[in-house]
Amino acid sequence: MKKVLIFTLVLILFSCNEEQNLNESMISDNLQKSQSSIDYGNIHNQKLEQYSKRLLLILQRDAENSSLQSFQHYKTILLQKFYNEYESSIVSNSDFLNYYNNLLNATSLPEVRGIIDNNFTNYMNNKSYSSLHSFELELMRLLDKYENYTSVNIDEVLYIANKLNSIHQSRVDEYTKSIMNVKYQIFRSSLTYWSNKENLVIWNNICYYSQEENKDNGKPKDNKEEGKDPSENDPKEDKENFEKLKKFVEADLYGCAGGAVFGPFAAGAAGLLCSAMEAYSWPENECYRYTMASNN
Repeated sequence: MKKVLIFTLVLILFSCNEEQNLNESMISDNLQKSQSSIDYGNIHNQKLEQYSKRLLLILQRDAENSSLQSFQHYKTILLQKFYNEYESSIVSNSDFLNYYNNLLNATSLPEVRGIIDNNFTNYMNNKSYSSLHSFELELMRLLDKYENYTSVNIDEVLYIANKLNSIHQSRVDEYTKSIMNVKYQIFRSSLTYWSNKENLVIWNNICYYSQEENKDNGKPKDNKEEGKDPSENDPKEDKENFEKLKKFVEADLYGCAGGAVFGPFAAGAAGLLCSAMEAYSWPENECYRYTMASNN
């Protein structure tokens, strides 16, 4: 009986190790290009810019027609457009399709993060996960010295982030380096994107319109009311925008790195979704409608 039990335990351990090796191999294959031809951070910024403007136009159109729908509706449109664009380059396996469908059905930021985290930990060993988490915390702590949006010195933060990346990569194996490199690329590009107030203005407007159906009992706000001037330097707004910047960068790090185990598409889709769900989670009184140049 003891021999049978020992043999069974050995089989279980062997199977777990084999599965972990396969998972690590899949990540290495999917992320290999990120160390050469693919910059996940650039993909992230390009798609955020492209799809945020597209989403805002849809929201504004529906607001003008008094036909705003739930945010879940707009989130689905966003992800499906993204999927259609990348469909030819997606390796469709059951793991990815389950992951993608779970993201489509998620209705809150904590739910999205749970899906991403579960997926990420399934392909991680404990040592790698711990190293990556520590690296992410150190990157986010670089913003702790600042108090408001306009005070952030992007060049200084990115200079230190680059040093941290070199230090952390010298301590880990090649498998962990590939994912750490994605996190660094995302942090660098995300911080650059969100420190541009034009981008924050777009997402404030997305938040403003997408909150209407859900938080005003279906009664749209007056789309003709005068918007805020984005050039005004309101101290309260400046602090709020800084908090938004930090939350967006953290959401992007979480989403993109978690999705990257399936390659560039999943990284971009998960990062985009986390950004959208982060914006939707803001309190209604922190969602400003700005006057934009294209609307004048």
